[in-house]
Amino acid sequence: MTYVEYRVHKYILLYVPPILILCGLIGNIVSLVIWTRQRMRKFSTYFYLAVLAGADIFVLLVGLLRLWIGELTGYDIRDEHDVTCKLFTWLGYTSSDFSVWLIIAVTCERYLVVCHPFKISRLYSAVRSVKVNARLRRFH
Repeated sequence: MTYVEYRVHKYILLYVPPILILCGLIGNIVSLVIWTRQRMRKFSTYFYLAVLAGADIFVLLVGLLRLWIGELTGYDIRDEHDVTCKLFTWLGYTSSDFSVWLIIAVTCERYLVVCHPFKISRLYSAVRSVKVNARLRRFH
């Protein structure tokens, strides 16, 4: 009996992650550089997107890179010790959740800009986005 699905799964885990890691790292680093420029800093949306790019880099390195290295070598750092298992599991879930909450924050801000364009200067500013981001960090 040939396990075609299993072999396809193994090939996908072997060849797709390096492409995703490379494209994701390049794209997020370029985004991070662009969104942290001086003229972009005055807009809170770009601050959120810069933090999101950094969070996505972290997700790629903690999650996908670990998975790919495990597929290549058969070694998973989570198997090393109880502490590394808990730490990398926590880091993976927390960073992924943090990215999702940043997307929600950008979506809420865009809603306010579109639906309440004249009130937005009072409702949102770059300073408030930093405060919201600090609260999100405390939440996790």
